[in-house]
Amino acid sequence: VSEVEDYVVKNSQVDIPEDYLNARLSEYQKQFSDQYCSETQSLEEYLTANGTTLADQQKSWKSALEQQIKIEFLFGRIAELEKIEVDEDDFAQFVNYLISSSSQMSTEDEVYEYYGNGSKEDGEKSLRQLYRVNKAISHVAKNANVTVDKGTDTEEN
Repeated sequence: VSEVEDYVVKNSQVDIPEDYLNARLSEYQKQFSDQYCSETQSLEEYLTANGTTLADQQKSWKSALEQQIKIEFLFGRIAELEKIEVDEDDFAQFVNYLISSSSQMSTEDEVYEYYGNGSKEDGEKSLRQLYRVNKAISHVAKNANVTVDKGTDTEEN
């Protein structure tokens, strides 16, 4: 799947609006801070204690988010073209899986609030979009014509 994602991203042109990227970076930074920082420790203090700076961490987050957003945009478009829809029963199972695999979320509303930075509506919308993107990735991976170059295999058998 990651090879398919990488191939599609490398062979596509995607323009990410700077304000959208900055908004996503702010959301991610808030989630990170809420999860890892205590009431008495700032994000900067937490990062310094872990051997990095806020500027360096933001640069790393921004790079990862750019890749993630490209994947979301590209495979979202593929989902549109391939008419991939979200099946309600499958989506409900997906949400239940998130609940069962989390120690922080025990209800649908908590899942939606987490993915929506406190907004259930935004969280559900975002999660549905993410689910549809993942279905498109699976669709492409399942239908991809993959060639393995045995000359690059570094494992010894």
